Amino acid sequence: MYIYEGRLDWKGYGDNETFIIILPSGPVRAGDTAYFFSQWTKGPNTGIKKENWFKKAVVQKVSKTVDRDDTFVAEEAYYSWDITTSEDYNKLNVTMLSPRHPKAYMNFKRIWQSQDEQCTGSTRIWSGKINWAQYASNEMAIFIVPEGFGQGKPVLSLWQWTHDDSGTPKAPSFRAEHQTIESGPDKQGVKFSYTSYYNITCVWDEKTEKLAVHMKGPEGGQDLGEFKLEVRIEGHSHDWDLPVPDSSPLQKAELGVRLPQPQPSLPRILMPLPFPNTLIETLRYTIAFADQAGYLAKYAQDRWTALDADLHTRCEQLNITKNENSELKGELKSLADEIAVQKATAEDLKNRLAEAQAQAAEAQATIAAKETELKKNSNASREHDLTDHKTIDGLEARIQYEQASKAELQKKFNEQSDRIVEVEARQKLDAEKVISLTTRLAVVEARLEVEQKDGERLRTENKQMNEKIPELEKEIKELQRQLAQALEDVQSQEELVKLKSATIQEQADEIIQHEKKVREKTIALDKLQTAFSKEQQELKKHLKETNGCSNGSQEPKLRLWCNLRSEMSNHENVFFDLNGAGGRSPAVHAISDGSNKWNLNQIWGIYTVPNSNNRVIVKNSGNGYVLWSAGHGQNVRCDKDHSTSDLAAQWDLNTSIDSINDNTQVRFCNAGDKTYLDLSGGNKANGTPFLTYNGHGGPNQAFKLVKHQGLSF
Repeated sequence: MYIYEGRLDWKGYGDNETFIIILPSGPVRAGDTAYFFSQWTKGPNTGIKKENWFKKAVVQKVSKTVDRDDTFVAEEAYYSWDITTSEDYNKLNVTMLSPRHPKAYMNFKRIWQSQDEQCTGSTRIWSGKINWAQYASNEMAIFIVPEGFGQGKPVLSLWQWTHDDSGTPKAPSFRAEHQTIESGPDKQGVKFSYTSYYNITCVWDEKTEKLAVHMKGPEGGQDLGEFKLEVRIEGHSHDWDLPVPDSSPLQKAELGVRLPQPQPSLPRILMPLPFPNTLIETLRYTIAFADQAGYLAKYAQDRWTALDADLHTRCEQLNITKNENSELKGELKSLADEIAVQKATAEDLKNRLAEAQAQAAEAQATIAAKETELKKNSNASREHDLTDHKTIDGLEARIQYEQASKAELQKKFNEQSDRIVEVEARQKLDAEKVISLTTRLAVVEARLEVEQKDGERLRTENKQMNEKIPELEKEIKELQRQLAQALEDVQSQEELVKLKSATIQEQADEIIQHEKKVREKTIALDKLQTAFSKEQQELKKHLKETNGCSNGSQEPKLRLWCNLRSEMSNHENVFFDLNGAGGRSPAVHAISDGSNKWNLNQIWGIYTVPNSNNRVIVKNSGNGYVLWSAGHGQNVRCDKDHSTSDLAAQWDLNTSIDSINDNTQVRFCNAGDKTYLDLSGGNKANGTPFLTYNGHGGPNQAFKLVKHQGLSF
């Protein structure tokens, strides 16, 4: 994904606003989608200030420039963008176009690009508005997760300050950080945060797809509101068939189809196909399909080779694990034997200790008996005392020896007990290790079985592909031969084109000479027209002077008061109305409301000029403003002091003033420039101006005079 930032310069509507272009696939191909986001300074259709707009355009007409850069067109329903890349897509030169606006030229610079060639997460783009302290008031903002949600995945945000801390107006603020997942994903959505000077927390609602944003900074913290999801782009999944690397997206199209030729070289596809009409186009399509088949075969072979190498690596890992398992089993058996020996030794020590304890108890009992006997025979002879003392000393020495032996045996017993505990702990750990290795061995054996099946399947598919390759190569050679023949035909056609081009050039030279003569005659005609206009003005001036002299004190005569009702009315009453009682623009406009026909702005006096019964002057009843023509295509004028002797203020009716009733259709033709009083565009809406226009006989140039009897002003 490439993201670019520039400035929107769309005269009258976009004045130096931040403008974002997103190319989701990086380098473009025909049929890709490009995204455009900015805000209008003033909406072209709504008039709303700072109105966000987000456009999705389809990439078309992709080609290379002489510098090997890409140039393409991105089109949507109303706007289009001609784009040329430079510096390996680091910059874009953009021309923005629309049917009713001059071209605008803008430059963009890449501000972010994805690091992974392919991601499996869903790209989401949200847009909305930001209001922040004294720096941003109702400004555009956009948030993007280009690789979906996940710990450490990128998150991008860009908004426009009304003015930044240095006072720069309309300054962009772009931030690219990594997500810290706080909760989810689950059925409610995902909550994540990131820090880039500001602490920003986002909560995505899976049900509504909206993104709620909270921002905290030195100025404090506040909710920025919910941002609307503009687009979701599904990421690629790893699959044998799709997506094929570098494949263009599928496009729906309606095509003319025909059946293929019946001679089989491969199993035939007997269904309608989108064959082109010409030989060259057919060959181009065929070679493209053959190249794609060869590409898929090579892709399958490379993938099988990689998987086969991986299979061998895993087999080696399995053998190593089996060897380690055998060694651990032998070590475990050795430890079990050692534990059995230690247990036997400990049992022997226990028996010896018990015997020693029994002997010591017996000796103590003997001594106690002797002492008792000695006490009873205390009056015996001293010789017996001496003998007894010797016996007692011998017994005490024996007791001390036995006690020392007992202590030594107890010490050895304790040492053996500690060693037994240690050996049992080691045996337990080794048993757990054996169980873990046995489990790993089972998993690896299962994976090996799966990999062996996959390898067998890939060998079969590769064999089938290898069998198809010679047939495809044979077909490609035949196509190349046909292409060479077609190129020869093209060369002959080019020679014919050159011959015809020479003829066309000769005719073009003749056309240039003819255009030169036409320009010369046009200049002469313009001079004659200028002279004629001067003569016409002098004649009009002379006629005015003549009329003034001949009429003397004669004045126009009032014949009737009436409403002028347009024949465009149908079931509505579209009346001729003096806008705001005079002095407004347009001077006269349409009012579709019959209830106002007694309003003085809609009552007009019809005056005949002296010595005429169908040339009239039209005055408003409220203030005597005179109706006059400013020429073809101009709004009709109505001024208070305009001279009634001016032919521009006089109108010829298509009938006599005496024959007019409420059902008579009347047309007003200006006596000066011969234009007709006309309801602009036939639009019956209130406020539509009346103008003077060349006659065309339409109903918007026809009126009925609704008379008012007995009025005087």
